[in-house]
Amino acid sequence: MNKNTESSIAKYVSLTGLKAFYAKLKSAFAPVSHNHSAGEINSGTLPVARGGTGQISALSAAKALGRGYGTCATAAATGAKTAALSGFVRQVGALAAVRFTYANTASGATLNINNTGAATIINCYTGLTISATDISAGMTALVIFNGSSWVLMNPAPAQQTSKT
Repeated sequence: MNKNTESSIAKYVSLTGLKAFYAKLKSAFAPVSHNHSAGEINSGTLPVARGGTGQISALSAAKALGRGYGTCATAAATGAKTAALSGFVRQVGALAAVRFTYANTASGATLNINNTGAATIINCYTGLTISATDISAGMTALVIFNGSSWVLMNPAPAQQTSKT
């Protein structure tokens, strides 16, 4: 650059002008760290750490939070019952409705939903492992995971006597 060019630039651009330009430019963009109210969030996936579900649909959120409907076609005499419920996550408080194709005739039955691990099924009225008649054919069983067992909330009617 020659002296004439430098003096031409200095004539039009001063330090004050550059500071004003930088401030205007900086205000046109959001700062690196900023906040939005919940009402301003209208798209995207909000992670669990930020109070969301980390999922893109209500159904997938329900499954990830331990909620859903599955089916069990394990034979009546087989104690190790399995149910398919894609995307299901087993955690304390997980709730599932499981439709049993066959009645249960095995004592000490366990339930493994979506390969999350087998856990004993206990009767909510007795607090004991379910009996061979607590699940009937075609029944939709409501089960809640308590951290170690599946609690059958609606055993077949013959078993609904109050725990004493």
